[in-house]
Amino acid sequence: MVHKGDASNAAVRALLTLVGERHDLAVFGTPPGELRDKKLKQRLAAEFNNQCVYCETHLSGKLEVDHVIPMNQKSLGLHMYGNLVPACSECNRAKKSKSLGEFLEKHKIRNSTQLKNKIEARARKFGVTEPSDALKGLVANLYLDVGSLVVQQAESILKTLPEPSTATKAEAKKIQKKSDYDFSEISKKFPIGSWVNAVKDDLVGEVVDYSLEGPIGKRTPYVKFIVLDAGAKVRRAPSQLNPIKSPHRAK
Repeated sequence: MVHKGDASNAAVRALLTLVGERHDLAVFGTPPGELRDKKLKQRLAAEFNNQCVYCETHLSGKLEVDHVIPMNQKSLGLHMYGNLVPACSECNRAKKSKSLGEFLEKHKIRNSTQLKNKIEARARKFGVTEPSDALKGLVANLYLDVGSLVVQQAESILKTLPEPSTATKAEAKKIQKKSDYDFSEISKKFPIGSWVNAVKDDLVGEVVDYSLEGPIGKRTPYVKFIVLDAGAKVRRAPSQLNPIKSPHRAK
C-alpha cells in the first residue's frame, strides 16, 4: 500500500540525486548521463578492476552500485561519483542503509580498517562531505511538505469518486461478513498517511497500517503508526489515539 511516506522518500531521493549530479557537472564537467545505468557501471568497473569494493569478488558483468553514505532521509548521501562504489549483490544487500563503519564491522570484511580509510579518502578526493545544515533543513521540510501534499490531493480525489452502487454495497456486506473485522470506520477516522497523537504516552506518528491482536473471537483492533523522529512502528487501540492535522500540533 502506498502512503505519503513513500512519496516523501521518493522526493528526498530525487533531491539527493539532483544535487549530486549537479555537483559533478560543476566540478568535473560530468553530465548527469555519465552517472546513470550502463555508463556509470562501466566507469566504476574500470576504476575498481571489475571487483566488489568490499569482498573483492570479480563481478563478471553483475556489478551493482552502492552509495557509501546511504542515499536516504537519515544519512543524506548524495548521488555523486565519489559516493558511488561497485559491489556484488550479496554485499550490496547486506549493507543497505548501514554506514560504512557499521557494515565493515558487522560483516567482518578483510582489512576493514585499511579499506575504510581507502574508501573515505577516495570520497574526500571527489568532494564528498558531511551533509550541511542547509541540506538537512531542506530535506526535513521536503519530507513533511510532500507527504502532506500527497494526503491532501488523495483526499480531494477521493471526494470526486462516485458513491458505491447498491450492488457494490451488497457485495461489500458479503465480504465484510467473511472478514475477521471491518476496519472501514477506523480507517475513516485514522486514514493511512494521517497523523495521530497517543493519549497515554503523547507519542506522535504517521498511520501506516491496522491489525487485529488476540485469540480468535476476542481480537482487538489496533492502529499502527511510525513514531515521529524515532522511526519505531508501534500500535495503539483506536480509543487511545487522537487524530491531528500535523506532527507539530500536539507539541
